[in-house]
Amino acid sequence: KSLNQAGEQSSHYNKNIVYTPTSFTSILLEIPIYNFTWISSYNRTGRQWTTDDNFYPAIKAYEIIDSKIAYNITKDNWSFSADFAMNNVFDKEYEVSELIPKPKRNWSSGLNIEYKY
Repeated sequence: KSLNQAGEQSSHYNKNIVYTPTSFTSILLEIPIYNFTWISSYNRTGRQWTTDDNFYPAIKAYEIIDSKIAYNITKDNWSFSADFAMNNVFDKEYEVSELIPKPKRNWSSGLNIEYKY
């Protein structure tokens, strides 16, 4: 909601802010099982307007689920971890900026070895 310097309604009054979602929800679930940890997240981003006057159709709301499994072990001063993550598990098509699609299903993995002295 926008007023000009004189305190009067501007042309943006009662309009949504550009590229600011109308809502955002995030839920994270983390389950440790022995040396493994399973992490899953759900994110829902509401629609976003791309023009100040909110005239042009908004970017559609989207929901994404990401999941990750990690293995961790520590022995003496050594720490070892390996993980595998799957992003956008259900292969949804979505945008966070107009006409710029985000990656569909993708994955990453990591390996970390640490020595503490």
